[in-house]
Amino acid sequence: ASGDDDLFVEGDLEVDAILDLDGSFDMDGTTFDVNNTGAISLLTSSGTANAIQLVASAGGIDISTGSGTQDIDILSGASLNLTAREAAADAIVISAPNKGGIDISTGYDAGSGQGLDLLAGLTLNLKAVNGDISLSAGAPTVASGLTVDSATGYVGIADASPASLF
Repeated sequence: ASGDDDLFVEGDLEVDAILDLDGSFDMDGTTFDVNNTGAISLLTSSGTANAIQLVASAGGIDISTGSGTQDIDILSGASLNLTAREAAADAIVISAPNKGGIDISTGYDAGSGQGLDLLAGLTLNLKAVNGDISLSAGAPTVASGLTVDSATGYVGIADASPASLF
């Protein structure tokens, strides 16, 4: 310690009450563990674009509930940007491996909100394994839009029975 109201601890520091820091917290160490039975909250009033950062300079970052019954919500008051800088075909993967579905919506309810753009620099692949692909501008039924029936190989345009078009 330099003698200007610094606290220097050599060894372990254990606090069995509230630790209140009014200033900066700077840690140079190998591991920082927080084991808590209550909520952990990170709050800042900084108006900067990087007000809270999680950076792993030589590894990955995992975010998990540790439970099969709790959600992870990512909320933004403005845009939500996901960027992967890896030059790989699977740079961004959204997966529901336990036979769950994936919904992408521009509103809180299906059919509400703004448009949805899918942009690709090379190809756009839509694949339904053991199912149909239905593109519809109305109610998503077989009788509207474009229907591709993978079981029969029929393609229908605004018709419940693709074979009746021929």
